[in-house]
Amino acid sequence: MLKLHTTSHKIDTVFVAALFTVFAATAFLVVLIGAKQYQNTADSMDYNYEIRAASSYLVEKVRQNDSASHIAISELDGIPALALTSEENGAYYTTYIYCYDGALRELFVSEHSVYAPNAGQQIVPLQDFAPEALHSGLIRITVTGTDGTPVPLYISVHADSEEGAL
Repeated sequence: MLKLHTTSHKIDTVFVAALFTVFAATAFLVVLIGAKQYQNTADSMDYNYEIRAASSYLVEKVRQNDSASHIAISELDGIPALALTSEENGAYYTTYIYCYDGALRELFVSEHSVYAPNAGQQIVPLQDFAPEALHSGLIRITVTGTDGTPVPLYISVHADSEEGAL
């Protein structure tokens, strides 16, 4: 009778150990699945932030300078840029918006300033920025997020669309 009782304790111990092992393995798998899902969600949020922030920023800047004669597609040391010209107190200033060194940048300079692309203020991380004038009053800007997916953005210029401007 003593042997039967000892065998019963061994089976109980093996059963509890096996149950604990299955529980630990399941918990580990749940944590791995959750970590992967969290990583996917974080990556998606980063991408959405980059594209939405860049899009909102660009639309707002064009709306602030909503005149075809003040908006031009330009180059800044060979880098494609959106040039927004303004006049303040008789002096002309240009705001260049371009992508340099992995970020969308803004550079505000006076008419006769000397500047370099690295002088611009970083706005949001981007891989590429390609502005183009489709026709008078319509701009397409293709922004490429850090994941490499290009997203086109169409912006219309509403105010005084002079012939030949933009």
